[in-house]
Amino acid sequence: MKRLCLLALALIVLFSLFSCTEKAPSTPELSEQTQQGNTSSAQENDKPTEKFPAEENPETKKDAPAQETQTTQELEILADDGYTYTISVSNGKARITSIKYGIYYSKESDETMVLPTELGGYPVTEVGCLFRLQAKEVILPETLEVFEGFYRCSAQRLHLPKNVRSASSLCYKCGLSEITVDEENPYYTAKDGILYTKDMSTLVCFPEAKSVEQYTLPESVTKIENGAFGRLIRIDRLVLGEHVQEIPEELFGGTTNFGNKGSKNDLTLVVKEGSKAHEFASSLFTQSDKTLLCHNEGISIELM
Repeated sequence: MKRLCLLALALIVLFSLFSCTEKAPSTPELSEQTQQGNTSSAQENDKPTEKFPAEENPETKKDAPAQETQTTQELEILADDGYTYTISVSNGKARITSIKYGIYYSKESDETMVLPTELGGYPVTEVGCLFRLQAKEVILPETLEVFEGFYRCSAQRLHLPKNVRSASSLCYKCGLSEITVDEENPYYTAKDGILYTKDMSTLVCFPEAKSVEQYTLPESVTKIENGAFGRLIRIDRLVLGEHVQEIPEELFGGTTNFGNKGSKNDLTLVVKEGSKAHEFASSLFTQSDKTLLCHNEGISIELM
């Protein structure tokens, strides 16, 4: 019996040894595959990355628009004339945004105010809307290119230098009665103190304080700028010929008064029947929501 038990035990051991020997070859094969995979990954990871200069990288060279960064610097400068100028500096040029004299907007004693051509080492090329200046005459710098006009100022005379290419808001709540322009200015011209574009095709500003019995728009003028006559015009008869093709709704800057005293029936629009000017004048009586007039009686139409 003991022999039978020993024989069975021996058979079990031999069977176990045979099984282990048969499975052994698969292990190195798997290890070899795994090693090859790891080696391949390592080679790919070790492969040098191809780099391009920013201007030659095909991923970034797809007609990407060039972006220019413009910085604006705000400065306050106390000038020799006693005024404090707030300026905005961009691209090496200065824009005057406000002017003050101490706690006031200007000196009451100034008859003439000369704006500086340079502030903080920067040429003054733009002047924003001037507010509550008391000077009777404002002399703009020769370096000026853009002028945004007056608001509640006392200036009576204005001269535009030769480099000014944009002038606006010259006829709004100010005492301006005369405008002159440098003869070399390629953008504007003045005739009888009235401002036009250089080719005389557009009326830019009829000074608000200029008083005449009759003003006839030159035949070359086909367009009138918005608010060209200011808020309180001093014209008895305004003659608008058939050549005028563009007339803004706020021709008089939103005024509710006409004539020297601002009384009703003081302004007569002289127009040709069927013209653009006639169409504009007639609309004043048919649209109650116009900002031009509070009362239709404040203006009358006379046909040529």
